[in-house]
Amino acid sequence: MSPLARLFSQHRITVSRVFGIAFVAMLLATGSQWQGTLLGRALFLAGIVLAAIGMVGRIWCLTYSSGYKSSELVTQGPYSVCRNPLYFFSFIGLVGIGLATETFTLTVFLILFFALVYPAVIAGEEQFL
Repeated sequence: MSPLARLFSQHRITVSRVFGIAFVAMLLATGSQWQGTLLGRALFLAGIVLAAIGMVGRIWCLTYSSGYKSSELVTQGPYSVCRNPLYFFSFIGLVGIGLATETFTLTVFLILFFALVYPAVIAGEEQFL
């Protein structure tokens, strides 16, 4: 595993918190040019739907993995369909949060964060398993 992957894997929660603070700061410092328009409303609605799907999907995953995640390989429920369903639904929810801001810039920022951090986290978990 690369040093960057190891760093992200070991400090995932800290990296996520720092990113969350940066995201909120960006959200407060920017605005949407589509706010109040039909496109803005469509982005917000799509964002809410995706965030809800992400939340429900994560709950579904946790009903199968709670208490077993570090001790055995879970292969039932959503884990029988997808290798990393928690991260899949986290990504869906993250895109939803981005779209709910009614900006493409913040949505792309969230997608880039996920693309940079989570492959390293997943690689670390695969090595552990």
